[in-house]
Amino acid sequence: MKSLKAVAAVTMFLAAGLSHAAFSKTYTVGAAPLSVQDTFSVTGPSKLTFDLTPVSATGSLANLFAVNYQLAPIGQLLGLQQLIFNPGTRSYSGSFNLPTAGTYSSFFAVTKDANWLGTLKLNVAPVPEPETYALMGAGLLGVLLSRRRKQRSAAALAA
Repeated sequence: MKSLKAVAAVTMFLAAGLSHAAFSKTYTVGAAPLSVQDTFSVTGPSKLTFDLTPVSATGSLANLFAVNYQLAPIGQLLGLQQLIFNPGTRSYSGSFNLPTAGTYSSFFAVTKDANWLGTLKLNVAPVPEPETYALMGAGLLGVLLSRRRKQRSAAALAA
């Protein structure tokens, strides 16, 4: 029975830490330059992360020059931004905060040498509220205190 409770507690703890992506896509970066445009909706504060990863062990950022991007709520026009890379690492990732709920438009263009082949992964996940962390911490503290109390009562009965 104790092991069943422990397994249930661990399962609930791990499930609480999982966040479900509001939007997730992977694009293949071939020999030609890549440019992608998407629209996605979020229900609250979220974070968009992107990862550029080469498909071979020889790919490096020396052949990956820049990523141009535009990220804005639908109906708002923002200027095109650019990230320039420092050569030497094999992959690059970054993130953007999406402060409010709504529908967003994203545009990513990868400027590269024809030798760099890989993937561009976009993922949008909700940002947990501080109350979520506080509630999870209080529950974990309750489980630990309950276990400690049971161990003390078992030790007192054995003595």
